[in-house]
Amino acid sequence: MSTKSLFYIKAFVLCLDFAIVNISFGAGMLWMQLLRTHMLDISSTPIHQKPYWLFFNFCWLIAALLYRAYHAENILNLENNYRITWRIWVAQSILFCTGLLVLNDYLIDYRLCLSVLLSYMFLLVVGKIVYTYLFYRLARMRPLRKRMTVIGQNAHAVSLERAFTKSYPFLSTEVVDNITWNFDENKVLEVDCFLEQFKKMEQGGVHEAIISVPCQHLSHVSQIQRLADNYSIHVAFVPAFEVEKLDWSVTIDGGVPIFQMRQSLLNNAFYSYRKRLFDIVFSSFIIVFVLSWLVPIIGLIIKIQSPGPIFFKQLRSGRNNVPFYCYKFRSMRKDNPNEAKQASKDDPRVTRIGKWIRKTSIDEFPQFINVFLGDMSVVGPRPHMTSHTFQYRTLIDAFMVRHGVKPGITGWAQVNGYRGETKDPQMMKKRVDYDIFYLDNWNFMMDIKIVILTFLNMTQGEKNAY
Repeated sequence: MSTKSLFYIKAFVLCLDFAIVNISFGAGMLWMQLLRTHMLDISSTPIHQKPYWLFFNFCWLIAALLYRAYHAENILNLENNYRITWRIWVAQSILFCTGLLVLNDYLIDYRLCLSVLLSYMFLLVVGKIVYTYLFYRLARMRPLRKRMTVIGQNAHAVSLERAFTKSYPFLSTEVVDNITWNFDENKVLEVDCFLEQFKKMEQGGVHEAIISVPCQHLSHVSQIQRLADNYSIHVAFVPAFEVEKLDWSVTIDGGVPIFQMRQSLLNNAFYSYRKRLFDIVFSSFIIVFVLSWLVPIIGLIIKIQSPGPIFFKQLRSGRNNVPFYCYKFRSMRKDNPNEAKQASKDDPRVTRIGKWIRKTSIDEFPQFINVFLGDMSVVGPRPHMTSHTFQYRTLIDAFMVRHGVKPGITGWAQVNGYRGETKDPQMMKKRVDYDIFYLDNWNFMMDIKIVILTFLNMTQGEKNAY
């Protein structure tokens, strides 16, 4: 189960181990210098020993990759971490000494090798003590804990919660073990109990749930999935029995078999940070090299044609349905009586400059400020007004799934023609389908493709933008 906390912990352990490897080599060299000359001179490091320093780092890298030192199961399980650390020390020592023997290099003192390896062992012990202390301290810090609800029946939900808590100390779990599987006369699952629980989760800001499903009711998980989608709840299902291996494709997580109907790479911390880095770089470029001269020009024309502010801000639904103010160039008159109404063809509220900047999508450029601030992404589902979110979530199944990621300036639905006014709910349903396809199939090159297609659409003009 990927969390941002796990990403930080991996980075910390990697940096700590790298520091220990290099400090131990330097400490070993200084130790030998002190034994030989009874003097300590840091500046007198022999030049010919620098290749051995690089080779020592190379041996550590090979050993760490060999034993998967920075995989989640070896980072979060302290016993595994200690065991892997010892194995890495042994493997690295063997590789280092063997390499020197193969090279037949007698310029390096064998006592230096011994002092480096002993220093390395001592610092590893100290480092693991520090890591263990910080691990338990961080695991108790509420801001770093990922909140999750475990839903099931009686003892099985409790045992499931224990399994996840043991495997993932950075999870903050709540157990709901009074769920009942009731059916009407047509053998349709009554979802009132799930509905009530998902409402509580949404109100409490919890967006992750693990649901224990009795084997005889596995066919009903799609019904529960659709219900969870309407509340922007990411759910995973666990069959209510213990097995070592299953014939169908599942994830064995913490010794518990789990199958999921909706997955996205954007739920992985590494990919989400890579996407965020792209957002920061791209938005910074636009702000510095485009908005710096575009705002004065467009702003002056807006002021001349219609008195009022240059920018228009509106409350819209963001990630996990958290509202934020979305910025645009003002394209309508200030005396607009109904700002919540979508623009339509030949809308009298739109100014002359407004028609052009809406047609070319230039009115959206101030949203790069939203991207830089972290409210939006360059690519993602378009944000709707909060009133429209409330309206469509009751009309369209899985509408709230699109709120699982940050909204974007452009998206897969927009480059496929679903942009602008949506009078027909079926048009909105199509837009939602494209947004969900983007979430389920995201990759970095897909974002680049959408950015390029958006640029091409801007040069040609959007027929549905008015």
